[in-house]
Amino acid sequence: MVQRRGAGHLERSLESLETLLSGDFEFRLSSAEMYLQSCKACEDHNWNFSVVIAWALVERLLRLLWERWLDANVDRPVGNQGEKFINSKRRDKFVKGDEFTASVVSEILSQQGQLEFPLYKKLNEARRARNKWLHKLESVTVHDAFLSLELVGEMLMRVEGINLRLVSNG
Repeated sequence: MVQRRGAGHLERSLESLETLLSGDFEFRLSSAEMYLQSCKACEDHNWNFSVVIAWALVERLLRLLWERWLDANVDRPVGNQGEKFINSKRRDKFVKGDEFTASVVSEILSQQGQLEFPLYKKLNEARRARNKWLHKLESVTVHDAFLSLELVGEMLMRVEGINLRLVSNG
């Protein structure tokens, strides 16, 4: 049987839809919507808005990855039988405290092997671009917008297994 051109794209799209519909549907749907809004802003040459929306989603995904890592380390051996490495008080500090910014969380996750180094570098570059706009009101570049969208695609795949890559700068 001869496979039509584009059939592979359709198959991958259906797989992505199936992944999107499984798990925490509301979170995944709102993530896809935010990604689409960021892509649309980029298409409209609104680089600042594109970066801000993309970063909001990246930070949300980073926080989810952080919380999963904390949960996975609750029972890490500490030497005392029955004592938890990350008890509820410590977890609250890690999750609810304001000391654990995206910058700090990404550093820790990178050092713990939870963020591959190229992804960590992109995350820092996108964070700097977002901060440049929000804290200094300096416009971001088209490069910053595309990098942020690429980062969202990688984070969605890394954290949720969702393959949504709508934009390519290559």
